[in-house]
Amino acid sequence: MSIKAHPFARTDRSAVGVWWWTSDHILLGAVIALIVVGVTLSFGSSPAAALRMHIPDKFHFATRQCAFGVLAGLVVVAVSMLSPKGIRRLAVAVYAVAILIMLALPLLGHSAKGADRWLAFGGFSLQP
Repeated sequence: MSIKAHPFARTDRSAVGVWWWTSDHILLGAVIALIVVGVTLSFGSSPAAALRMHIPDKFHFATRQCAFGVLAGLVVVAVSMLSPKGIRRLAVAVYAVAILIMLALPLLGHSAKGADRWLAFGGFSLQP
């Protein structure tokens, strides 16, 4: 009987090894599970929404949700690899950018259903 070695030893000081032993696997798994559930549920609602909006691809919204889900998963893993100091710095930067975007909304925002809360970037809209 052979004992299978763990892919990352506790003495492994590489970025991935340190991340593996210091990250909260339950929380990371829960976040990824929520992303998967959201993508799965979008497959149920996408055909009705596409029909109502006269979009020929009935899974238009589901495929977009898949792309955003993959992007979100990558962001979650990337942020989980940061040090606590790096996370604090990133949080301050994201907060400052979000405040600046909200201050710019009256000048740059477009109206959607009566609210000037959206920024349009080509085919993508963002509501800060």
